[in-house]
Amino acid sequence: FFSYEGYKRRQERLTQSSVPTDAMWGGDLSNLVDENGVRTVIYDPLTTDANGLRQPFPNNRIPANRINNVMKVLQTLTAKPTNGENPVLSPNFLKAYGVKEDRGNLSIKGDHSISDKDRLSVRWSRGTRNSRTEGGVYGNPINADAGLGTSRNDFEYNNVSVGYTRNFSPTLLNELLIGVNRNSNGSGTLADF
Repeated sequence: FFSYEGYKRRQERLTQSSVPTDAMWGGDLSNLVDENGVRTVIYDPLTTDANGLRQPFPNNRIPANRINNVMKVLQTLTAKPTNGENPVLSPNFLKAYGVKEDRGNLSIKGDHSISDKDRLSVRWSRGTRNSRTEGGVYGNPINADAGLGTSRNDFEYNNVSVGYTRNFSPTLLNELLIGVNRNSNGSGTLADF
């Protein structure tokens, strides 16, 4: 006996998120307003007085010399906005990323009558599942080849079973079943290859 099942899926997954604008990365938060038009005030932590009060940054703009270098690294790992929406009010990054999934299941089985009293049955089954998401996972990469924001999940199983049946008499039957199963799983990014 032989059987094979195959499945291939190709589709896109829409990613919607809010990312900082170039102005925000540069410290200009003057347009940071909520749905009621109320501005979020950004306070200067270096101006805290004895009562815990702080002064806001003038015009909600953080000076360039006060922006940490870590922010510049984060900016290189974050996609640019795809529309002009306010990221506080609605997603300003919309992009579709490819999703691929391949599955395969194979089974081979053979039965043999060794004699009138002895029968042997052997089966091997193997299955695989490989899925790939080309972006929009755990971030929005500028370069998906780097692996940032991509994912892969791989699964494979192999299963073997052997059955041996012996008829000793019309009232006595012995059956021996042996099975082995092995699974392997892998996950990571597309840069892992």
